[in-house]
Amino acid sequence: TRWGNLRNIIDAPFFVDSRRSRCVQVADHVAYAVYRRYEHRDAYYFDIFADRFDRDSGRVHGLAHIPYSRGCPCLCCENRSVMPPATHQ
Repeated sequence: TRWGNLRNIIDAPFFVDSRRSRCVQVADHVAYAVYRRYEHRDAYYFDIFADRFDRDSGRVHGLAHIPYSRGCPCLCCENRSVMPPATHQ
């Protein structure tokens, strides 16, 4: 990667009670805020940390969105061309 070699990657799901890990609590909050943003159009909580997603040359990484229609104005779609999936023949 651009940050160097990756080591110690967990190749299996890791389950832990979120009360025992602050990092898991943060991940739960981010996941819930993203869910609220895209399922209920409630961006209040999402907007607090939206600018913290990794960016490279203006493109947002670590956040994916498959919009229902073209022209979605969300953070994920604003700087990239959203094309429907290619069909294989």
